[in-house]
Amino acid sequence: MSGYFKKRGYEDSGDLAANRIGGLPQGTPLKVFTYTAKELFDGRDSAKIKGQKSLKAGGEYLSKNPFGVAVVAVSAGMDGDTQKDLVLTEARAMVVREYLVENFGLTTVS
Repeated sequence: MSGYFKKRGYEDSGDLAANRIGGLPQGTPLKVFTYTAKELFDGRDSAKIKGQKSLKAGGEYLSKNPFGVAVVAVSAGMDGDTQKDLVLTEARAMVVREYLVENFGLTTVS
């Protein structure tokens, strides 16, 4: 089954919940970056990032400005299998988070 996940941009579905949070932090965010799935990902059911340039502004902002917590939130449409959409949204959040950490010098807290 790992080939299934790897082909979609992540290794194993067990890794997806490692940095899950219970909800968004209270208060107004300092900055919000919004992207469409079409801008960022390789396909409709993929978590492979194709739009690295799109994430540059967000990554640069985070690396140059002090902040407490950065949250990557992903949502799926209402058409399809709920469990499959959950796995896909978790995978997409994970790969965006990993991309930002690896490319912009951010650190993680687990």
